[in-house]
Amino acid sequence: MKKIIAILMATFLVATLLVGCSNVKNNNTSSGLKDGATLSDIVDKIQSEIGIAMGSPVDDTVLKDIFGVNKEDIEEYAGQMSMVMTSSDTFLIVKAKEGKVEDVKAALEKRKETIIQGQYLPAEIEKANAGKIYINGNYVALMVLGDTMVEEGQDFDSAKAQEEIKKAEDIVNSFFNK
Repeated sequence: MKKIIAILMATFLVATLLVGCSNVKNNNTSSGLKDGATLSDIVDKIQSEIGIAMGSPVDDTVLKDIFGVNKEDIEEYAGQMSMVMTSSDTFLIVKAKEGKVEDVKAALEKRKETIIQGQYLPAEIEKANAGKIYINGNYVALMVLGDTMVEEGQDFDSAKAQEEIKKAEDIVNSFFNK
């Protein structure tokens, strides 16, 4: 009986190692941030180029209570979210610990759904629906961003919302090694 338990435990250990070492499918297979770049640099660039209405930094409490991300699952993070009740602007990027990318992604997807359901203005609904979970290696980001101001007589639509998210994605990509 002891031999069977030992064999089962050894098999489980080997299976765990094989699963843990498998490749995670990501949008990009970058090797990490460029030398000298930080997550805060990315947030600052997003804020200056796209903007976050009355952005407030994400702290440990907000990370856990609002975004549902466990601090134990990540190495570092940076982000801002709007303090304006009518704005869905949110940007959070985290570096997940090895094997925790899917957990972080699930938490951010849940937060994105909460943002969508909390909107009532048509432009903000479009922006929230266009929001994206971005993955690059162990880095995971939630992007719900964009300027909803349009020329008189035009409506903010899903195409405009997608353009704004693409702009944010391009900014984030510029900080990663190719």
